[in-house]
Amino acid sequence: MHDELPPGDVTVEEWATTPPRVRALVLAQQAALAQLAARIATLEARVGQHSGNSSKPPSSDPPSAPPPPAKTPRGKPKTKGAQPGHPHHERPLLPPDQVDQLIVVPPTTCCGCAASLAPDLPAVGDPLRQQVTEIPPIRPTVTEYQYPLVACPDCGAHTRGTPPATAPPGAFGPRLAALVALLHGRYRLSDRETVALLAAVFGVILCVGSVAKLQRTVSAALALAEVESAVQVAD
Repeated sequence: MHDELPPGDVTVEEWATTPPRVRALVLAQQAALAQLAARIATLEARVGQHSGNSSKPPSSDPPSAPPPPAKTPRGKPKTKGAQPGHPHHERPLLPPDQVDQLIVVPPTTCCGCAASLAPDLPAVGDPLRQQVTEIPPIRPTVTEYQYPLVACPDCGAHTRGTPPATAPPGAFGPRLAALVALLHGRYRLSDRETVALLAAVFGVILCVGSVAKLQRTVSAALALAEVESAVQVAD
């Protein structure tokens, strides 16, 4: 035991006077520290691996990995946007009779001398036209039918008014029913997605059960229309 080299900065004399049990404990701790240092070095090397210094794919690279080298372009270089000589395309302007609102914004300050300009100065050229297309605010229209109950002055019988031919059955009109069927049948929205879209875009509140019922109503109406069309063709 006395032939052992002292660890660290411990002198030979100090190590010789150290009790054997303490020397054994120090040596065991040194061995454990050496194993931990080797383990840390292995883990750090593993963490530092990326597609540039190992066989790992680029998809597994961590955010700290350096970017891959730029690939050398092959073939004819591509340019962004329209190619030289390509005709310029702009959205065509609508004719004046299809414009719902016209707002004329004359200049207020001269760009040459900064003088104030009167708003009624005559134009010296064609105006710059900017057309903005917007969806109008959508608010559902609600029609209430009331059917009063009245007493007959002759016999006293109570009679209530009956729905006119223009009143649709139920609580929803034919256009709303057609829209529900279109969203579900043509655009493949689920019943819950249809409910959410009608509420967010049109302000119409429906439940999932009402959406399913309207779909059945439209399907039945379309089936009847097909039968009537087939009968007319046969006649």
